[in-house]
Amino acid sequence: FQIFRSNSDAAATVYVSTVQDQGSQNNGDYVGLDNLPLTFDRNIALLSVTISISNDSVREADEQFRLIVQAPPITASYDEWLAEATFTIVNDD
Repeated sequence: FQIFRSNSDAAATVYVSTVQDQGSQNNGDYVGLDNLPLTFDRNIALLSVTISISNDSVREADEQFRLIVQAPPITASYDEWLAEATFTIVNDD
């Protein structure tokens, strides 16, 4: 995934996490992130982060997860998201 920021005048750190979505348990389907710090240097607008999807042989429905970007890291209130998106892990078994 690529994280883009519109203003790169100063260095900044954001925190990236994955969270379960819409009741999907995602048990073993991907390697999640928990407040992974991404530091943008000055004049850098784009950074990448990789989510490893597991290739299992379990028959199951497609599952979804969310990737969220925050500064500061995740808190119980979840009210400071800078960005979020939902992604689907397509079952191919």
